[in-house]
Amino acid sequence: MHKFARQFCDLRETRNFDISFVGLKRGLHTFQYQIDQSYFEKFDYKGFSNADFIIDLDLNKANTMLELLFRVNGSVDLICDLSLESFKQPIDTEYELLVKFGKSENQQEIDVVYLDYNAHKINVAQYIYEIIILALPLRNVHPGIEDGSLRSDVFENLKTYMSGRSNQASGTDPRWAKLVNLM
Repeated sequence: MHKFARQFCDLRETRNFDISFVGLKRGLHTFQYQIDQSYFEKFDYKGFSNADFIIDLDLNKANTMLELLFRVNGSVDLICDLSLESFKQPIDTEYELLVKFGKSENQQEIDVVYLDYNAHKINVAQYIYEIIILALPLRNVHPGIEDGSLRSDVFENLKTYMSGRSNQASGTDPRWAKLVNLM
């Protein structure tokens, strides 16, 4: 997960996402982060607007590893791929990350991060960014399209155009009529 995403342009901006685990006792520790649109601008990400998230992070410190549980709750404004109308997309997801110390034993471990034995802190900014981006839907569809409540000029023109194509298609080739009915 953490190998492909963009990095912050300035590491000083991520200091409030550092968790110093050396001074923590073994057991469960809780952290909370408020994330807004400016956070994603630091990553130069412009795929949505009006981001508003609360991140609850549970860190369970053991002798030889850290277990991180990210709980993400919030929303962003997206543009519908079909109607071009803006809509609020809720996001509610969890992600578990295991932090081990030493050298990576298996390069195929996706949800495991290895830190040097001398490390004393972990920065979670990149992980929060990736969790939210990966929780976005692959296709942005306004909820009003799915339930039939959306009233938009673009969408109405598309339905009119497709119904005209349906009439043309049904007279010539039955395969087109079946495809148009999917709309």
